[in-house]
Amino acid sequence: MKKMILVVLSILLVVSLTGCGNKKEVDGDVPSAEQSLEEKNPLAGQEVKAFKAKDLDGNEVTNEIFSESDVTVVNIWGTFCGPCIEEMPELDKIQKEFKDKKVKVIGIVSDKAVEEAKSITKDLSYTNIVPDEALEKQIVNSFDYVPVTLFVNNKGEIMKEFIPGGSDYETFKKMIEGCLEKK
Repeated sequence: MKKMILVVLSILLVVSLTGCGNKKEVDGDVPSAEQSLEEKNPLAGQEVKAFKAKDLDGNEVTNEIFSESDVTVVNIWGTFCGPCIEEMPELDKIQKEFKDKKVKVIGIVSDKAVEEAKSITKDLSYTNIVPDEALEKQIVNSFDYVPVTLFVNNKGEIMKEFIPGGSDYETFKKMIEGCLEKK
């Protein structure tokens, strides 16, 4: 009987540690810029459809946000995701370093947990938005894991480059520089 209880408790522990709702974290090695191109971006070449989302302060954000920069780094993340939160300081550093190069970072809170997201992002300099139905349907629901980082040009077109999973400053920087060369 004790063995049976131990087995059941072990199974419950494993399931509770690996479950992330309808999104899952990507674990393992972070792909290089070259490796991320080997995995196909399912949204590559699509134009971001019109949306009216809200930032974490309740201000309206539309797809016009993309026209303000040559490249917009779009990071899809969840409040439940450790690797998502770990890469935020790296993205903030990118926002600060590249702002004079017409590069902007925005985050999309996939799980729409506004209060928790506000707490997590309070020291960040880049905008985080809660997706509306259109943005959720086209972008967020295209991936069954977080984090995912996309790159969007100033016409609102999703570029083929993307980073599936967590990343670091150097990888973000290489990807952005590659995107800027193509503009």
